[in-house]
Amino acid sequence: MAVTNDITHDSRVIREASALASNGFKVDVVGIKSFHEQKDKEIWDGFIIHRVDKYTYSNIFSFSFLKIVKYYLPLLSYGTINTKRLFDKMVEIKAEIYHANDLDTLLCTYKAAKKNHAKLVYDSHELFVETMNQGGFGMIFQKFFYIYYYLIEKFLISKAHLVLTVSDSIARALMKRYRIALPYVIKNVPLSNVITKELDLHQKTGAPKNTRLIIYQGSLQPGRGLGQAIEAIALLPNTYELVILGNGRLKQFLKDQAEKLNILKRVHFIDAVPQKDLLSYTKGADIGLVFLEDLNLNQHFSLPNKLFEYMSVGVPVVAIDLPEIKAVVEKNNVGILCQNLDPHEIARSVREICEKKQPSVQSDNARMAYKKKYNWGVESKKFIAAYKALAEEIS
Repeated sequence: MAVTNDITHDSRVIREASALASNGFKVDVVGIKSFHEQKDKEIWDGFIIHRVDKYTYSNIFSFSFLKIVKYYLPLLSYGTINTKRLFDKMVEIKAEIYHANDLDTLLCTYKAAKKNHAKLVYDSHELFVETMNQGGFGMIFQKFFYIYYYLIEKFLISKAHLVLTVSDSIARALMKRYRIALPYVIKNVPLSNVITKELDLHQKTGAPKNTRLIIYQGSLQPGRGLGQAIEAIALLPNTYELVILGNGRLKQFLKDQAEKLNILKRVHFIDAVPQKDLLSYTKGADIGLVFLEDLNLNQHFSLPNKLFEYMSVGVPVVAIDLPEIKAVVEKNNVGILCQNLDPHEIARSVREICEKKQPSVQSDNARMAYKKKYNWGVESKKFIAAYKALAEEIS
């Protein structure tokens, strides 16, 4: 398996690798170090993690031109110098199946599979090419990288022996766009809802016991409605507070925004925690936020794993009205949909679920839906069945 992160917080990769290992597969996951002190190699839950050194360059306004040229030199052959390093490690491992996690690893993983005469699995975690307008770079670069990744996906997706993705809408979009068989859908649902440690979220944040805690958990990136959520808190009574659990480039900006609105004491920032500990924090909230700005087709069809994480511990949701999210929320009556991300609409929805609806009923519905349908026990069976069918082609 290849991935362009350090694996530590990549819940999908961890779940899939663990499921394969527990079903008799020898699994190696190759990722990239986030910091120098991380181990080059370690064993997690039956699978081996390998990390290659990360090559970085400064931002576009304070860069070394030669470093940027070096970083992108393998663009047509492997992607970047980092994915070239993933390729080298994957070739060294000599697997029978190579698994590309998302489009940014597809080219190097395809090359490694071809080099070692192995099968190729493509796990599309999103409509990657549609995310180019979220990159924070200029229109010319957005267009260039859109075309670049589109062409890689167009020419290589049909060479994959197994294609996986995360939602029915994205599966249909990939099938239509590239004229391939309908990919297997493996939803991003929690491995379990076991609470690994007792934690009082009110005590952790210092919020009064009678406070309604609203939680957002995940990466702090543009397009997640985080600024609007903070503005909504300013519109709500003092008995509502917001917990933002995660890291990302917007963190300081969000802190500054809360301070300007004079609500910094009501907005609590907690650094990202290991996946095994996450639900210990989640369960202490009264409402979970599932927000995405409808910026592109990928956002429109997204089905975030945080939705299922909230449901697994009975936390009702306030979620944006997008097709895949709507289908889960309405069908199972686990929360309220916002028609848009206007702060007044968010504040109204939060108050409605707490003051007019029956949050205890929606909490029970969420737990039941998770138990019956939206858990890794269900999804892993589909995943392992697809992998075993592929393995049979080798033997």
